[in-house]
Amino acid sequence: MKHLLSILWNLLFLITLSQCEDYFGKEKEIASVSETDPYPVYVYRIGTKFVYECNNFYFFKENYAKQYHLYLYSKKNGTINPNYRPKEGKKYIPMLEFRHKYLIGQFIDESFYNINMFSKFIHDRIWGSCDHDCASKNNFKEFKKRSLEELNEYRKLHYANKLYTSESLDKIAQKEADRYIKTKGDQTCKLKDDYGCVTSKLYKTFITFFIQTLYDELLLTYRWKKKYLKRKHLHLVQLIWRKAKYIGIGIAKEKDCVYLVLAFSSKVKTHSGYKYNVLPIRNKYILKYRNLI
Repeated sequence: MKHLLSILWNLLFLITLSQCEDYFGKEKEIASVSETDPYPVYVYRIGTKFVYECNNFYFFKENYAKQYHLYLYSKKNGTINPNYRPKEGKKYIPMLEFRHKYLIGQFIDESFYNINMFSKFIHDRIWGSCDHDCASKNNFKEFKKRSLEELNEYRKLHYANKLYTSESLDKIAQKEADRYIKTKGDQTCKLKDDYGCVTSKLYKTFITFFIQTLYDELLLTYRWKKKYLKRKHLHLVQLIWRKAKYIGIGIAKEKDCVYLVLAFSSKVKTHSGYKYNVLPIRNKYILKYRNLI
C-alpha cells in the first residue's frame, strides 16, 4: 500500500511513547493496519474544507464516502456496476482551489491514519540519519539547532516569519524543564502570562520527531475555516503563531525519557488574533510538495 511505511512508523512511535506516559496527556488506541483494503477513503484539504475521495469519487461529507466504501467492499469478490454513482459522489469538484488539494490522511478498515506530506520531506531533509546520539551531543545543542530549523520550515508554509533563539527564553525553558523533573510529572506550564509554552514528555529515541509530531497534530486538528482549535490542542497554534519572534528550548532527562519545553515570545491567548496570526498553507507549497509523496 502506498503509505503503509509511513503509517507503520506512526504506530511504532505511539506505542513507544506510551512507555513514557501519554503523549499530549491522552492514551491513544492503536488499531491494526491492513494491506487488504482495496478501497481506502483518502482525506484531503481543499482551501479550508475537508474533501473525501474513494475509488476516484469525491465527497464533501465523510459518511457518504464511507457508505460508498462499504458498497465497494461488499462487491469486492463480485462485479461492480461501472455505471453506479454513489450518493453525493462527484468525479470532479468545480472549485478554483481543486488543484491545490493536499492529502492529510486516510481511513483503512475504519481506522484513520494521519499523512503529512510536508513534514515527511522537511523532517527527513533536516534530520537525515541524525538519531538520539547525534542530537544529544554537546548538551543537546544539535537537537536545538535542527529543531528550530525544522520549525521555521513549517512556519514558512504558513506565512510566518523565522523564529530566532533567545538566551533569556532558553533559560526560561530550561528552568521549566528542570522543574518538571523535580515535581515528578506536573506538565502544566508555569511561565509568565506573556510567554507561549509547548511541553511534551517522550521516549529519548524519538526526540528527533518532536517537532514533526506536534506539527502533524496541528495540521490534522485545526479548523481553518472556523479559525478554531479545541482547547486541548490550543498550545499547538504556538508553532505557527506569526506574532512570535523568539523561542527558547529546554530539555531535561529522566531515565529513558526526556521532557521538552518550547517557550515563545508571544502567547496565544484568544481566538480573536487567529485571522492574522494563524494562516493556512500557501498554495505554492501545496503544489511543490504534493507530488513528492
